[in-house]
Amino acid sequence: MYSFLLFEVYDRLQHKVLPIHEEYKLRIMECMTSLAKCMSSELMFTLYTKENSPKLCQMLYIAIEIAKTEQLRSLRIAAIECIMAIARVLEDKDFEDLEVRNQVAEMFLFFLPGIASGLKRIALEDEKVGHKIPVIALKGWGRIVTLLMQDYNVSDEKFNFIQLKQTKQTINKGSVPNSEMKRKFKDDEDIKSYLQTTKRTSQWYKDTDKRLQPLVIEFVKLAHHSHPKVRSEMAIMCGLIVQNCFTPGNIIAIYRVANAGCLIHLSMTYYAQFSESFGRNTHYAL
Repeated sequence: MYSFLLFEVYDRLQHKVLPIHEEYKLRIMECMTSLAKCMSSELMFTLYTKENSPKLCQMLYIAIEIAKTEQLRSLRIAAIECIMAIARVLEDKDFEDLEVRNQVAEMFLFFLPGIASGLKRIALEDEKVGHKIPVIALKGWGRIVTLLMQDYNVSDEKFNFIQLKQTKQTINKGSVPNSEMKRKFKDDEDIKSYLQTTKRTSQWYKDTDKRLQPLVIEFVKLAHHSHPKVRSEMAIMCGLIVQNCFTPGNIIAIYRVANAGCLIHLSMTYYAQFSESFGRNTHYAL
């Protein structure tokens, strides 16, 4: 998948997507998705290692660039589905094996900044692109962020209501942490050191939550999207994070959405099919 399919669309010298026919790119994205979906858990544990992270990074970079820049809607959707398949979050059954999810999360923590910002940009594009692209972008964003921010080692730590109150005050003032989602490296040794030492510690969760905050707040705009399926997917995304990313000691980014008014707006909408569902989800978080 890496040695053949990747280099059919990727210029290794100039580090960019090749200007080949859109239909060919579409078939390559679909092929990569099919291969990723067929991967066994045993093979996944062998391939999803820090040593292979540069190769996975190139695959994801190509897919996100195609999703951001191409004109063919089916190609853009296929590229996002490819990202989700590589992250093993494309199908509902992917959520069942926590051991696999934890292993994938250990690898994807290096890719989260670029993927999160890229999918956010796609989801917030002008409504003239239609509803299907923002819907799949929201689906991918929610599932991948949940993959990374899920607490795989649940503790008995009590919920920090003081921190939640401070978060609400921050949102109401319209201020967000001035944190960069992208890290700059000096050389290959700096990259190697980062790959070997970075882990999902408690501090990593806190730092990542702060970096996600500016992105999440921008999703509030989609609470007013003209198409009900976009608003529905927004509610599903928020509910997914509420159900899976509850970490008592930290305030995961979903609470910033809730207290920014987005979820309240969605729960009050007259589209009952997701209003009622979201109300059940927020009961546990708020």
